[in-house]
Amino acid sequence: MVKEEVAMKTLPSGNRMTSDIQLLRSNLKIDISILASQMLLIALSVAWGIHTVLIAKYGAIYFVEPNHMILWGEIIATALIALFGITVLTRQVCRLWKCE
Repeated sequence: MVKEEVAMKTLPSGNRMTSDIQLLRSNLKIDISILASQMLLIALSVAWGIHTVLIAKYGAIYFVEPNHMILWGEIIATALIALFGITVLTRQVCRLWKCE
């Protein structure tokens, strides 16, 4: 019995071991992206909380960024984070519905 299992794991390319490794890599990519999306969600909730506390304290918040390079960097970073969130959501929905 043990020899059969070892034999199955040492077959040439296109075998069970290759598909197992590919499955593990796929699951790892999904797990890492879910972990990153949850960390971004926590960061967003903390930022939103600080934002609302400042509004409650001062009545309003005004953002001014005189450096255009920093402003565009922030805009691009925000767009990339939103794109990442959409990608993770799409993967999760596809994984849930088992679509290809």
